[in-house]
Amino acid sequence: MIILIHLFLMVLAVLLLLIFRTIQLNHSPDQKLFEKGTLPSNLNGFSKGNVFPSNFGWKGKIFDSNTNLGINLFRIGQKQKEQFPFETYAAKGLTDKNLDVLAIDYNIPQNFFLLHLILDELVQVEPNKYLGKLQLKIIPSYPFTLIFFRLEQ
Repeated sequence: MIILIHLFLMVLAVLLLLIFRTIQLNHSPDQKLFEKGTLPSNLNGFSKGNVFPSNFGWKGKIFDSNTNLGINLFRIGQKQKEQFPFETYAAKGLTDKNLDVLAIDYNIPQNFFLLHLILDELVQVEPNKYLGKLQLKIIPSYPFTLIFFRLEQ
């Protein structure tokens, strides 16, 4: 019984942290900029990525507009490695219901099951500059926003 109580408290703590982070980001300058963005078109090839304050080795994303597929690019030591493939499609934002976004969906068979819970949304904020939002979908109809990221072609 004690183990179940501890497990419940840990899950509750994680959910509270996710809720707090989502509220924090929903009131950030990045969210205001995201809401003004437009649906990207013809995103193709490599886009250099940036996550403030650290990129943790993430270099960006590679898009193929012909197949609507892509993959993330990481630097691990001296090598570059492609990991975490995705598919792309136009959609309405999960939390920004009136905003057209490019959905970057990791819910594909090649990814391990936890990645299936992640959906990035991308908008264009300037010519060749994009702002993305990483969403975690663990509770139906209530995605958690974890980070904003930038891409530049």
